Amino acid sequence: MSDRASALDLLEGEATNFGSTVLARGESEMRFEVLLRRADGKQVPYSIVARTRGSTVTAREFEPKRLPAFCPERHVNLDGTFCMYWAEHDAIELSDRASAIKWWNTLVAFLGLQERAANLRRWPDERGWAHGDAARFQHIANESAEQLGGFFQSAHSDKRLTAELCPDRPGRSRMLRLRLDGRHLYSVLLDPIRVANQKQPCLCAECSHRKRLRACRHHATAAARLAYALHLQETKEQEFWETFAGKSCCGQLDNCPLARL
Repeated sequence: MSDRASALDLLEGEATNFGSTVLARGESEMRFEVLLRRADGKQVPYSIVARTRGSTVTAREFEPKRLPAFCPERHVNLDGTFCMYWAEHDAIELSDRASAIKWWNTLVAFLGLQERAANLRRWPDERGWAHGDAARFQHIANESAEQLGGFFQSAHSDKRLTAELCPDRPGRSRMLRLRLDGRHLYSVLLDPIRVANQKQPCLCAECSHRKRLRACRHHATAAARLAYALHLQETKEQEFWETFAGKSCCGQLDNCPLARL
Protein backbone atom coordinates (compact mmCIF):
# COMPACT_ATOMS: atom_id res chain seq x y z
CA MET A 1 0.00 0.00 0.00
CA SER A 2 2.70 2.46 -0.98
CA ASP A 3 0.35 5.06 -2.53
CA ARG A 4 -2.16 5.09 0.27
CA ALA A 5 -2.33 4.55 4.02
CA SER A 6 -1.94 0.96 5.14
CA ALA A 7 -4.58 -0.75 7.26
CA LEU A 8 -2.48 -0.25 10.39
CA ASP A 9 -1.85 3.39 9.49
CA LEU A 10 -5.60 3.92 9.38
CA LEU A 11 -6.13 2.20 12.72
CA GLU A 12 -3.28 4.04 14.38
CA GLY A 13 -4.72 7.35 13.19
CA GLU A 14 -7.98 6.68 15.05
CA ALA A 15 -6.53 4.99 18.15
CA THR A 16 -6.73 7.95 20.55
CA ASN A 17 -10.37 8.56 19.61
CA PHE A 18 -11.18 5.16 21.12
CA GLY A 19 -9.17 5.48 24.32
CA SER A 20 -6.26 3.50 22.91
CA THR A 21 -2.52 3.99 23.10
CA VAL A 22 -0.21 2.41 20.53
CA LEU A 23 2.66 0.65 22.31
CA ALA A 24 4.55 -0.93 19.42
CA ARG A 25 4.19 -0.96 15.66
CA GLY A 26 5.62 -3.13 12.87
CA GLU A 27 4.83 -3.53 9.21
CA SER A 28 2.06 -6.06 9.74
CA GLU A 29 1.41 -5.92 13.49
CA MET A 30 0.50 -3.29 16.05
CA ARG A 31 0.22 -3.60 19.81
CA PHE A 32 -1.93 -1.17 21.75
CA GLU A 33 -3.77 -0.75 25.03
CA VAL A 34 -7.49 -0.04 25.11
CA LEU A 35 -9.00 1.57 28.19
CA LEU A 36 -12.51 0.19 28.05
CA ARG A 37 -15.13 2.15 29.97
CA ARG A 38 -17.76 -0.21 31.37
CA ALA A 39 -21.39 0.63 32.05
CA ASP A 40 -20.57 1.11 35.76
CA GLY A 41 -18.01 3.78 34.86
CA LYS A 42 -14.97 1.68 35.70
CA GLN A 43 -12.16 1.64 33.14
CA VAL A 44 -10.43 -1.67 32.45
CA PRO A 45 -7.29 -2.08 30.32
CA TYR A 46 -6.95 -4.54 27.46
CA SER A 47 -3.57 -5.17 25.83
CA ILE A 48 -4.37 -6.03 22.20
CA VAL A 49 -2.37 -7.12 19.16
CA ALA A 50 -3.77 -6.22 15.73
CA ARG A 51 -2.33 -8.06 12.74
CA THR A 52 -3.00 -7.56 9.05
CA ARG A 53 -4.43 -10.47 7.13
CA GLY A 54 -4.85 -9.36 3.54
CA SER A 55 -7.19 -6.38 3.56
CA THR A 56 -8.57 -7.26 6.99
CA VAL A 57 -7.08 -6.93 10.46
CA THR A 58 -7.44 -9.48 13.26
CA ALA A 59 -7.25 -8.73 16.96
CA ARG A 60 -6.28 -10.81 19.97
CA GLU A 61 -5.26 -10.23 23.55
CA PHE A 62 -1.47 -9.87 23.86
CA GLU A 63 -1.54 -12.31 26.78
CA PRO A 64 -4.73 -14.08 27.90
CA LYS A 65 -5.39 -12.14 31.11
CA ARG A 66 -8.89 -10.72 30.93
CA LEU A 67 -10.06 -13.29 28.38
CA PRO A 68 -9.52 -17.04 28.03
CA ALA A 69 -6.90 -18.18 25.54
CA PHE A 70 -9.63 -20.09 23.73
CA CYS A 71 -13.39 -20.13 24.17
CA PRO A 72 -15.83 -20.65 21.29
CA GLU A 73 -18.76 -19.52 23.43
CA ARG A 74 -17.00 -16.19 24.01
CA HIS A 75 -15.96 -16.10 20.34
CA VAL A 76 -12.24 -16.44 20.99
CA ASN A 77 -10.70 -18.72 18.35
CA LEU A 78 -8.10 -21.45 18.86
CA ASP A 79 -5.32 -19.03 17.87
CA GLY A 80 -6.62 -16.43 20.33
CA THR A 81 -8.05 -14.10 17.67
CA PHE A 82 -11.44 -12.54 18.27
CA CYS A 83 -14.44 -13.56 16.17
CA MET A 84 -15.81 -10.00 16.17
CA TYR A 85 -18.09 -10.40 13.17
CA TRP A 86 -19.24 -12.91 10.62
CA ALA A 87 -16.43 -12.76 8.06
CA GLU A 88 -18.54 -14.05 5.17
CA HIS A 89 -21.08 -11.25 5.50
CA ASP A 90 -19.72 -8.46 7.70
CA ALA A 91 -15.97 -8.47 7.02
CA ILE A 92 -14.36 -5.06 7.56
CA GLU A 93 -11.82 -4.22 4.90
CA LEU A 94 -9.53 -1.42 6.02
CA SER A 95 -9.45 1.02 3.12
CA ASP A 96 -10.34 4.43 4.53
CA ARG A 97 -11.08 6.37 7.71
CA ALA A 98 -14.72 5.20 7.80
CA SER A 99 -13.72 1.52 7.77
CA ALA A 100 -11.09 2.17 10.47
CA ILE A 101 -13.73 3.77 12.69
CA LYS A 102 -16.05 0.82 12.06
CA TRP A 103 -13.23 -1.59 13.06
CA TRP A 104 -12.56 0.28 16.31
CA ASN A 105 -16.28 0.47 17.13
CA THR A 106 -16.59 -3.27 16.51
CA LEU A 107 -13.61 -4.07 18.74
CA VAL A 108 -14.84 -1.85 21.59
CA ALA A 109 -18.35 -3.35 21.37
CA PHE A 110 -16.85 -6.86 21.37
CA LEU A 111 -14.78 -6.14 24.48
CA GLY A 112 -17.84 -4.63 26.14
CA LEU A 113 -19.74 -7.88 25.53
CA GLN A 114 -16.81 -9.78 27.04
CA GLU A 115 -17.01 -7.74 30.25
CA ARG A 116 -20.73 -8.47 30.50
CA ALA A 117 -20.13 -12.16 29.75
CA ALA A 118 -17.60 -12.41 32.59
CA ASN A 119 -20.13 -10.89 34.99
CA LEU A 120 -23.18 -12.85 33.81
CA ARG A 121 -21.28 -16.10 33.17
CA ARG A 122 -23.08 -16.39 29.82
CA TRP A 123 -22.84 -14.65 26.45
CA PRO A 124 -24.96 -11.50 26.93
CA ASP A 125 -26.49 -11.32 23.45
CA GLU A 126 -29.80 -13.13 24.00
CA ARG A 127 -30.09 -14.08 20.32
CA GLY A 128 -26.56 -15.41 20.40
CA TRP A 129 -24.05 -15.56 17.59
CA ALA A 130 -24.03 -18.77 15.62
CA HIS A 131 -20.66 -20.49 15.24
CA GLY A 132 -18.83 -21.61 12.11
CA ASP A 133 -21.01 -22.50 9.10
CA ALA A 134 -24.12 -22.13 11.28
CA ALA A 135 -23.74 -18.34 10.97
CA ARG A 136 -24.67 -18.46 7.27
CA PHE A 137 -27.95 -20.22 8.00
CA GLN A 138 -28.64 -17.95 10.96
CA HIS A 139 -28.40 -15.03 8.53
CA ILE A 140 -30.82 -16.72 6.09
CA ALA A 141 -33.26 -17.42 8.93
CA ASN A 142 -33.06 -13.79 10.07
CA GLU A 143 -33.79 -12.54 6.55
CA SER A 144 -36.68 -14.97 6.06
CA ALA A 145 -38.31 -14.02 9.38
CA GLU A 146 -38.02 -10.34 8.43
CA GLN A 147 -39.68 -11.01 5.06
CA LEU A 148 -42.60 -12.75 6.74
CA GLY A 149 -42.87 -9.96 9.30
CA GLY A 150 -45.40 -9.87 12.09
CA PHE A 151 -44.86 -12.30 14.92
CA PHE A 152 -42.21 -14.21 12.97
CA GLN A 153 -39.55 -11.58 13.69
CA SER A 154 -40.16 -11.42 17.43
CA ALA A 155 -40.66 -15.17 17.74
CA HIS A 156 -37.42 -15.83 15.90
CA SER A 157 -35.55 -13.27 18.04
CA ASP A 158 -36.88 -14.92 21.19
CA LYS A 159 -35.93 -18.40 19.91
CA ARG A 160 -39.53 -19.60 20.02
CA LEU A 161 -39.37 -21.09 16.52
CA THR A 162 -37.98 -24.59 16.02
CA ALA A 163 -37.65 -26.80 12.96
CA GLU A 164 -38.17 -30.51 13.59
CA LEU A 165 -37.05 -33.14 11.08
CA CYS A 166 -39.81 -35.71 10.65
CA PRO A 167 -38.90 -39.41 10.80
CA ASP A 168 -38.27 -41.04 7.43
CA ARG A 169 -41.19 -43.04 6.09
CA PRO A 170 -41.05 -45.35 3.06
CA GLY A 171 -42.55 -43.75 -0.01
CA ARG A 172 -42.83 -40.30 1.56
CA SER A 173 -40.68 -37.21 0.99
CA ARG A 174 -38.48 -35.97 3.80
CA MET A 175 -40.16 -33.19 5.70
CA LEU A 176 -39.61 -30.53 8.35
CA ARG A 177 -42.19 -29.16 10.75
CA LEU A 178 -41.91 -25.55 11.88
CA ARG A 179 -43.21 -25.06 15.39
CA LEU A 180 -43.96 -22.01 17.53
CA ASP A 181 -43.57 -22.83 21.23
CA GLY A 182 -44.04 -26.47 20.24
CA ARG A 183 -47.24 -25.77 18.26
CA HIS A 184 -47.18 -26.84 14.63
CA LEU A 185 -47.39 -23.97 12.11
CA TYR A 186 -46.59 -25.58 8.77
CA SER A 187 -44.60 -28.37 7.13
CA VAL A 188 -41.81 -28.07 4.56
CA LEU A 189 -40.83 -30.69 2.00
CA LEU A 190 -37.09 -31.05 1.41
CA ASP A 191 -36.90 -32.32 -2.18
CA PRO A 192 -37.38 -29.74 -3.54
CA ILE A 193 -37.63 -27.31 -0.62
CA ARG A 194 -41.18 -25.94 -0.49
CA VAL A 195 -44.07 -25.56 1.94
CA ALA A 196 -46.10 -28.76 1.77
CA ASN A 197 -49.52 -27.09 1.83
CA GLN A 198 -49.39 -23.85 -0.12
CA LYS A 199 -53.18 -23.55 -0.12
CA GLN A 200 -53.22 -22.78 3.59
CA PRO A 201 -53.80 -19.15 4.64
CA CYS A 202 -50.63 -17.08 4.77
CA LEU A 203 -49.43 -16.42 8.30
CA CYS A 204 -48.01 -12.96 7.56
CA ALA A 205 -49.45 -9.84 9.20
CA GLU A 206 -50.00 -8.06 5.88
CA CYS A 207 -52.85 -10.20 4.59
CA SER A 208 -54.37 -11.24 7.96
CA HIS A 209 -54.99 -14.75 6.59
CA ARG A 210 -57.08 -13.42 3.68
CA LYS A 211 -54.72 -14.85 1.04
CA ARG A 212 -53.45 -18.32 0.46
CA LEU A 213 -49.77 -18.75 1.15
CA ARG A 214 -48.83 -19.36 -2.49
CA ALA A 215 -50.57 -16.13 -3.56
CA CYS A 216 -49.12 -13.85 -0.89
CA ARG A 217 -46.07 -12.24 -2.44
CA HIS A 218 -42.88 -14.22 -1.80
CA HIS A 219 -43.99 -15.59 1.55
CA ALA A 220 -44.18 -19.24 0.48
CA THR A 221 -40.49 -19.11 -0.40
CA ALA A 222 -39.60 -17.21 2.79
CA ALA A 223 -41.53 -19.69 4.95
CA ALA A 224 -39.74 -22.66 3.40
CA ARG A 225 -36.32 -20.97 3.71
CA LEU A 226 -36.98 -20.10 7.34
CA ALA A 227 -37.68 -23.67 8.39
CA TYR A 228 -34.81 -25.09 6.33
CA ALA A 229 -32.33 -22.49 7.61
CA LEU A 230 -33.31 -23.10 11.24
CA HIS A 231 -32.80 -26.81 10.74
CA LEU A 232 -29.38 -26.39 9.13
CA GLN A 233 -28.31 -23.79 11.69
CA GLU A 234 -28.89 -26.29 14.47
CA THR A 235 -27.18 -29.07 12.51
CA LYS A 236 -24.10 -26.97 11.70
CA GLU A 237 -23.92 -25.67 15.26
CA GLN A 238 -23.75 -29.24 16.57
CA GLU A 239 -21.08 -30.11 14.01
CA PHE A 240 -19.08 -27.03 15.06
CA TRP A 241 -18.96 -28.07 18.71
CA GLU A 242 -18.15 -31.67 17.83
CA THR A 243 -14.91 -30.49 16.18
CA PHE A 244 -13.70 -29.41 19.64
CA ALA A 245 -14.39 -32.69 21.39
CA GLY A 246 -11.50 -33.30 23.75
CA LYS A 247 -10.59 -29.62 24.11
CA SER A 248 -10.54 -28.23 27.63
CA CYS A 249 -13.26 -25.81 28.71
CA CYS A 250 -12.09 -22.61 30.42
CA GLY A 251 -14.96 -22.92 32.91
CA GLN A 252 -15.75 -19.21 32.81
CA LEU A 253 -19.29 -19.54 31.46
CA ASP A 254 -22.15 -21.66 32.75
CA ASN A 255 -23.80 -24.21 30.44
CA CYS A 256 -21.02 -24.03 27.86
CA PRO A 257 -21.40 -26.72 25.17
CA LEU A 258 -17.65 -27.39 25.35
CA ALA A 259 -17.98 -28.46 28.99
CA ARG A 260 -20.73 -30.91 28.06
CA LEU A 261 -18.49 -32.45 25.39
